[in-house]
Amino acid sequence: MKTFLLKKYSFGIMNKKGFAKNQFAVYIIYMSKIRYNYSGNSGRGYYSPKKSGKNFWVFFWIVLLFFCAWGVYKLCFGKKTDNVKDVPAVVEISTEKKSAASDEKNVKKSDSVKNPVKTAEKVVKKVQDIEIEKDAENYPLGAVTLENVVKLKNTENNKLFAKMMEDTDYQGAKLLLLKELSILKNKKSLYFRTLGKYLRALNNKILFGGVPGGKNENYSVQSGDSLSRIAIRYNLPVTAIIEANKLKSSTIYPGQKLRIYKGNWRIEVSKLAKLLYVYDGDDLFAIYDIGIGKEGRTPKGDFILTDKIEHPSWYSPDGRVVPYGEKENVLGTHWLKLEPAGNTDSAYIGYGIHGTWDEGSITKSLSNGCIRMTNEEVAELFKYIPRKTPVKIY
Repeated sequence: MKTFLLKKYSFGIMNKKGFAKNQFAVYIIYMSKIRYNYSGNSGRGYYSPKKSGKNFWVFFWIVLLFFCAWGVYKLCFGKKTDNVKDVPAVVEISTEKKSAASDEKNVKKSDSVKNPVKTAEKVVKKVQDIEIEKDAENYPLGAVTLENVVKLKNTENNKLFAKMMEDTDYQGAKLLLLKELSILKNKKSLYFRTLGKYLRALNNKILFGGVPGGKNENYSVQSGDSLSRIAIRYNLPVTAIIEANKLKSSTIYPGQKLRIYKGNWRIEVSKLAKLLYVYDGDDLFAIYDIGIGKEGRTPKGDFILTDKIEHPSWYSPDGRVVPYGEKENVLGTHWLKLEPAGNTDSAYIGYGIHGTWDEGSITKSLSNGCIRMTNEEVAELFKYIPRKTPVKIY
């Protein structure tokens, strides 16, 4: 009886062997084999349309309605397998081959409709970041000259700065530099880095060169004083006090006059700009070019400078200890150990700021996660940055 019903009311959905082509149709027709007694009595089995009279058409329209509903569902929600020619092809672009031009094309249309100005700013910033990155990668290391400053940006401030440097007016030159640096938005530009080198050179003259001004204080050694106690009091390493006062040893005596710079140090590291900023309180003190970890291995967060080592040994990943001076030792001449602080993951251990024998790696992402500096510049930082200095990497 089931086969007869399927054949009779399949409406062309049966194959030659008598099986339904669609499982949904099987379900509808099978469930429609219900018990009807059009005379008012109940009974079992299928009843002929001749006996059912007009009630057959009720059954017919119910089944037809089911098929119509099924067709609408498949049309609206079913997966499209036909008419592939009408569907535009989608091309997937690998992230390695994306360029600034593709970034502009990939901006969402909805965003541009909602806020075209904001979208345009994002595109411009993305393109600028790529250009700035190339500028940073190609940044030439070495000595800077006053001619370069004026050549890079021929402004009245820079002309005045050059004159102040020639006249040894270092305090006035420093104020001009800070003013110019504060208004520059492109932190990766050659111009910004050149001015940063001059700022560092000026502050080193004030800190170590006997130039008056800044936070230098005249201190008279008291009975019971030692350089280590004075260094703690002024938040300055002993090496900085010795060099600033041209002392031949660490021995001091009561009544001796010392010139000491009282600093309030902190360090910030920009992974994007590949720059290390040294601050004395809120004042920018120095800017250094750095190299960072490849594949994003340099962690972000808050750290504390806990130890300083001159001529460090290197502990390789395989457990070997490589003494200072050997070619495999990648730490250069100085090591400044960093330990996580605040909410930074405590698993970030073994990181630090160190020198390198490969100066070509500066401004690039090539290390295993540490922050690289040239040996000359890390030695300079080593002299005046004390232990317990906070370091923020972002």
